[in-house]
This record gives sequence, C-alpha cells and structure tokens, in this order.
Amino acid sequence: EDIEIIENEDIEDLDASDEEADEDFVDESTQVFSGHEKAVLCCGLSGDKRYAVSGGEDDKAFVWRTDDSGVVFEAIGHKESVVCVGFNSNDTHVATADMNGLIQVWTMSGEKVFDFEVDEINWMSWHPIAHNVLMAGTAAGDAWMWKLNPSLTADCKTFQSFGKSNCVAKCLSDGKRIAMGYEDGVIRIWDLKTVSVIHAISDFSAHKATVTALDCMSDDTLIGSGSLDSTAKLVNTVTGKVVATFQCSNTPQDSDEDVDSVESIGLNSALSVLATGTVEGSVDIWDISTQIKRHSCKHSTGISKLLWDHNSPHLLYTAGLDGVLNVFDSRSGELMGTKRGHSHHILDFCISRDSSIALTASEDNSCKLFSLS
Repeated sequence: EDIEIIENEDIEDLDASDEEADEDFVDESTQVFSGHEKAVLCCGLSGDKRYAVSGGEDDKAFVWRTDDSGVVFEAIGHKESVVCVGFNSNDTHVATADMNGLIQVWTMSGEKVFDFEVDEINWMSWHPIAHNVLMAGTAAGDAWMWKLNPSLTADCKTFQSFGKSNCVAKCLSDGKRIAMGYEDGVIRIWDLKTVSVIHAISDFSAHKATVTALDCMSDDTLIGSGSLDSTAKLVNTVTGKVVATFQCSNTPQDSDEDVDSVESIGLNSALSVLATGTVEGSVDIWDISTQIKRHSCKHSTGISKLLWDHNSPHLLYTAGLDGVLNVFDSRSGELMGTKRGHSHHILDFCISRDSSIALTASEDNSCKLFSLS
C-alpha cells in the first residue's frame, strides 16, 4: 500500500490550522466545572443558585459550588452512567440516579440518607411542593414514589406497569397529579395520593410513537406532550381529551426519511403559546387558542432541550448539537443572542429561578455557567 509522506511544511500547515481553530473558539462562560472524565449527561441548580449538581457517563456525580467550581462532595457508589440529578424543593437534599436504577439521596454535607434500586431508570423528579417526596420511572414501565422520613426510612408507593417503558413525567403544579408518557405513545394522568390513573390518552388520538417530552400550564388546565412521531399534543387535564395536535416536521410521516422527532417542549402560560424543538433543529412557537404556528426560530442544528425564561416570558432558551445556548424572542422568532463555550453537544441545561445564570452539561466532559444578565 502507498504510504502518504507528510512533509515538514505540511505539519506546519496542520499546526497553523489548529492554532487558527483555537483562536476562533470563544468561551463566554463565567465558571467551568471539569471534574468529569466523560460526557456530562445531566445537571441541576439549587434554588438559591449557590450549588450545582452534575452526573456523567463516567459513573460519577458531583455537587459543586457555583462561585468557584469547587467540589462540595462526590456522590460515590454509582457503577453506571449517572442520568438523573436534582435538588429538592427546599435545597436540603440532592438525588442522583444511574442507568442501572440505583437512586441515592444526600444531604448538602455529603451524607447519604437513602438509597434504592429499581429497574433501568428513565426519569427522576422531586415533588414540586413536598420537599421529602421523590419519584422515578423505569424502562420496565412502572414508577416509584418515596416519602423520606427523618428516621432515614421511606414510605414507598408503586405505580402499575402497563408493559411499556415509562419514558418521561411531569408533576402538575397542584402537587396532587402527575402525567407520565410511555413508549407506546400513551399518556396517563395519575392521582398521587391513590396511585390510580385518572385519565389515559390511549385511543386513536394518542401519539403513534414514544412520548419524549411533557410540560403543563401553570394553572394545570393543559398538558403538552412531544413524541418521536414528530407531533406535539395538548391534553385537557379535566376531560383527558386531546384538544390540539401540532405537526412539528416538514417530513411526511409516511416518508422513507427518518421522522423528525420532537425532543423538547415548553408551555408558556403568560403568552398562551407552546414551543417545540426537534432533532432536526425546528424550533416553532404555536398559538394555543388558534393552533396556528406564530413563528419559526432559525436553528442550525438539532435541539436537545428548550426552556422558557422564568421572569421574562417572551424569552426562549434552546441548546443542542452545536454546543451553543441560544436566546430567542418568541414574539418575533428572532435570535436575541448566544452563549458560547462548549466544543461539543450540550446534552442538558437549566436556568436559575431568578433567570440570572444558566448551567450547561456537555459531551465535552464539562459543565459551564453563563451569565444571563
């Protein structure tokens, strides 16, 4: 075989191109956490934004300070990728969960106060009001709810499995109900007290493929859902009926091309709109009352997640495969600005309650903090 000989001049050219690439890279972050050795899959901020938690493909989870990126403690014991992390509602505890189904709960001083093993885990969520209630859903289709007691024990309830993976969930703001989305496209609204199904959207109006995203209006009247079938839906929580379906892809569903799945959605009660983001990069703003697309936000790459600003309702944040955090004005669909700093995909991000900072988790093995002022 011919072996290509690289001359010294060619090596110099390669070095020069690398230097140019480095010069082009812009890092606008205010803090960088580089404690992970592989991709960072998930992240979370405490309510007072003093602390961050991150979980990675390196089977590690860390709680660290946002002011100097110093490690508070490592959540040891995981032996698989840490896929879910989060602080409880009053910032006294943090939970970490890995792909194998090991869930651990820690105090902010790093003391482990609870652990439990379930099947392969898909989601984990603290209750929005009760700071001692934790929930999780599994690939086996069931879900679990634990009420943690001061005695370091836990009361446990189990949500029935229907034989399909329990993929995503959203607790309603009343704290009494939770919506769960399944692999077969079904959405079930559960009563948390009785652990029984209130509504099941499972007929012809249900999604035709896996439910990938859920959100709810602040008054709990509507649940929004996204799916691998490239549609988003709105469900009336009182009647359990689908009241709107949005086609979020230009690719026909009977096409030979891959379907453009909906990766993330966000309901905005103040503006009465729904935002949807797809794996091909479509970011659309839909009017809920008329069910008409208001704007399409120009996005160059696929979406991993989108979030509405907590305090400026017209601002929409998106992140994805280009490693850039984008800020759109939903009233016009125009790009307001970007936050750059990652060299690979952003896999997760969150916004502080006061909307002053954003935390991102990336495939480049780092977490970064960005100022949003």
